[in-house]
Amino acid sequence: MVRILFDKKIARASPYGHLAKEILYYLALGVSIYFICSSPAGTRRFLKNIKKEWSRKSARASLSSLHKNGFISYREKHNGTTIVTITQKGRRKVKEWNLEHLIIKKPEKWDGRWRIVAFDIAEKRRKGRNALRKMLQKLGFLRIQKSIFIHPYSCKQELEFLMNFFLIPEREVLYISTDKFPQEQLFKKKFHI
Repeated sequence: MVRILFDKKIARASPYGHLAKEILYYLALGVSIYFICSSPAGTRRFLKNIKKEWSRKSARASLSSLHKNGFISYREKHNGTTIVTITQKGRRKVKEWNLEHLIIKKPEKWDGRWRIVAFDIAEKRRKGRNALRKMLQKLGFLRIQKSIFIHPYSCKQELEFLMNFFLIPEREVLYISTDKFPQEQLFKKKFHI
């Protein structure tokens, strides 16, 4: 089951904000939504296999709100079926929600390895560089130097997500996993290891 998080912007756009967010998540996962606009039977078929709180009224209002805000688009087929697809703006919104709730999981036992992230990001991507720096700090990384951070737990997937989100090329970020670090004792204390 997809964990649906609440977003105030979409909630303001529609009284069915939680439902709009859920629909957008499902579309981002590749779930197809289709219905026959002119047919009550088609609408019932659309609503039949989804959650009970997805009433006809709330689903229609949520879809309308998502379409109005550019998060989804409708494509009508020649047989009268309408296909709902997520737009790039919608995919970006889902990534933003995921970014807001990104965490690095702490294992039960530390594996004794340090994760070092170093970057030299081009000036034309300054906003992405600053955002990456802030997110690394939010995720619990400690700064060694201005563009070098350290963390004791595995975080390669989280780093790749951030690089993808902020459009930072792989060649501008270095991820190192090592069991030796010169200031190890100091950072063990700071990370409470």
